[in-house]
Amino acid sequence: MIFLQALIVGALIFGAYRLLGGGGSRGGGRRRLKCATCRHCKKLFDDGAICRFGDKETFKNEVHVANCPDYEKK
Repeated sequence: MIFLQALIVGALIFGAYRLLGGGGSRGGGRRRLKCATCRHCKKLFDDGAICRFGDKETFKNEVHVANCPDYEKK
């Protein structure tokens, strides 16, 4: 019975950790950039993405991605 309670508490803590972003970009968890579902994304990296919107390719870091007006879902 105690094992089951400990298992449930552990599952709740793990779920909350995943829900809150996995500890942030420096906390060991990897955040998923919205570029992963954008039709203009050429390649993803840990710190940004290569965007091929328009006639040229541009590297966008996390701040650029968060403020991107060119996002279009695949």
